[in-house]
Amino acid sequence: MNFTFYINHSESNRLEKVLTDETVLSGDFRNAVDLLNPTITISGDDVENFNYCYIPHFNKYYFVHGIEITRKGFYTLKLHIDVLQTYKEEIKKLQVIVSKSKSNPYFNGYINGYDVRTEYYKQNFVNHFNENGEIMLISLYGKERG
Repeated sequence: MNFTFYINHSESNRLEKVLTDETVLSGDFRNAVDLLNPTITISGDDVENFNYCYIPHFNKYYFVHGIEITRKGFYTLKLHIDVLQTYKEEIKKLQVIVSKSKSNPYFNGYINGYDVRTEYYKQNFVNHFNENGEIMLISLYGKERG
């Protein structure tokens, strides 16, 4: 089975990773496979330089969390799923709530490359909320800039 390895230059909490040095190596799973934390055995050189892996069979991306040299030319790698990169397309399609406030000074009007336009609508709710309280619902949508 083939595995694609990379050097990941991004923070672990970044949605789209910056990946370089793509290298395809052959290997196999070690014992039973845990989809979230698989352990694989790889044959190849310079495996210890890689910190990121894509498993085409699962269509998932993984962080390399440990490398053991088992014998000359063979390595055992412990992986952990990167849910952000694996599901990035689904995440981009999510409807989100973002607010600009003193506690969030980094909001610049763009979300995931989308220019956010604001329109306000007021909807009165009769007998459903306490008269002393307020509720504000904000939904964002926009066109991709570019």
